[in-house]
Amino acid sequence: MKTIILALFMFCACVFGSQLDPLVNQKGEIITDFSQKAFPITGVHQKLNLDC
Repeated sequence: MKTIILALFMFCACVFGSQLDPLVNQKGEIITDFSQKAFPITGVHQKLNLDC
């Protein structure tokens, strides 16, 4: 049973691991532009005019 769980965990890590990296876009390119143009403020932050 432990072997099955370990194999399932490793499979999920391989399949979904690359999608969890926040510094890589969907094209696989490394993100280096962290400006407000690249990441516009949205939601509550925008409604409250926060600049964080």
